[in-house]
Amino acid sequence: MGIINEWSRSISHVLKSSFNVSSSIANHASILGDSRESFIRDILKRFLPNNIIIGSGQIVDSKGNKSKQIDIIIYRNDFPILRTFGSSDVYLIEGVISTIEVKSQLNEETLYQALENGKSVRNLIPSFLKESLDHYSKLLYSLNVDELSPTQQNSIMGMILPATYIYSYKGYTQNSLQTLKHSINNWHNHLGQCGEQEVMVMPEVIITEGCVVIKNLSNFLNINKVPRDELNPIIDKLNDIAEHKLNYDS
Repeated sequence: MGIINEWSRSISHVLKSSFNVSSSIANHASILGDSRESFIRDILKRFLPNNIIIGSGQIVDSKGNKSKQIDIIIYRNDFPILRTFGSSDVYLIEGVISTIEVKSQLNEETLYQALENGKSVRNLIPSFLKESLDHYSKLLYSLNVDELSPTQQNSIMGMILPATYIYSYKGYTQNSLQTLKHSINNWHNHLGQCGEQEVMVMPEVIITEGCVVIKNLSNFLNINKVPRDELNPIIDKLNDIAEHKLNYDS
């Protein structure tokens, strides 16, 4: 894994450089945001296979529900895209693999915006053949999907719905972990009873300037105090940074 570690560290340095370059030539928030989103899309296009499309826009389901505007949508290229005359298109939830919200600066306001955007994606209802749902259901519970309890059905939907992520160039650091914890818990507590359905809408990973927050299957958040530069590649390190477990406030 040494070459992957070196590659990911190099990409991390390039991301930092892109942040500094865009800051040096523009000071309008929308221009800065567009340039930084575009740069991350370019990185993903170089890394992901050719059967994946990187876009931005809204996501819809067959019942007419729409997500909020999403910064980065990772999409299967064998699904149609509803093209618009602008820079943002409309994507079908069934073809979405994951989404990323990109923030120049992550604070409580922008964190809540990103969480709400991810929630709007995870609240969509994908349309699948019952045989496909039964396949996942039997793998997990040895039952058809219509025989499952609501909690078990939520688990199945959690597997099927696209993962959501939040990435920020700047923001919370090692010294502001408790502030980040409070902000996340405060947002989460406003969702309702803080049950499995509410946990399902939380993002998989939040990456910011000095810390990484990871959702796990036990309704906990894992927050590490290791500088982000030492967490590359993220995929390779997820199981190694469960240094602290923070329960949601009830």
